[in-house]
Amino acid sequence: MPAETPAHLTAGGLLPDADLYAAAVFERQGGQSRASAFAIAAALNWMVQNRVAVVNISLAGDNNALMALAVHRASERGTILVAAAGNAGPDAPPAYPGALPEVIAVTAVNRDGAVFPGANRGDYIAFAAPGVRIWVPGPDGKGRYETGTSLAAPFALGPAALEIMQGAAPNADSLRRRLAAKARVLGTGGKSPEFGYGLVQAGASCGVATLAE
Repeated sequence: MPAETPAHLTAGGLLPDADLYAAAVFERQGGQSRASAFAIAAALNWMVQNRVAVVNISLAGDNNALMALAVHRASERGTILVAAAGNAGPDAPPAYPGALPEVIAVTAVNRDGAVFPGANRGDYIAFAAPGVRIWVPGPDGKGRYETGTSLAAPFALGPAALEIMQGAAPNADSLRRRLAAKARVLGTGGKSPEFGYGLVQAGASCGVATLAE
């Protein structure tokens, strides 16, 4: 679908009236963008201080004690954390912070409900969301298609935020149960290491977002 089509121009986002806080955690190292555990911990602390109810973490890596402590403290203060499941493939070990118990991990599926082949698998994955060929702004001022679990995580954050607004307890276990009850079954049904509880479903009040062609 070309960038100039009306569908791309009129997309309003999942929560168009929400206040958005963004923390920069990446820096260039050896030609690659990397986020240190210290940067992630500092960003989470800043989010908590600003009373951000639901935080998207579109990154994945190895476990780290400092990051785990920051996640635990943020969760204790009622901050919901939604993270990418990881893009290291089906045989990769769990990716963090998504695999931490206080975090809701999200994998990526295409428009037909097939899981992204490069996505991690595992019992820690809670939900699936659109993450294959998602239209995003580009550095050239235009746009492009991107794929990965980092693209899927924000699609789960919207419904999570709506559940909080509707009275859900601000903890990951409660939110998983509420979202699981509404999720659309994928695969053979039940919770699976590929899809978690299934395709997360947004309430009617969620805005319209443009997906893949």
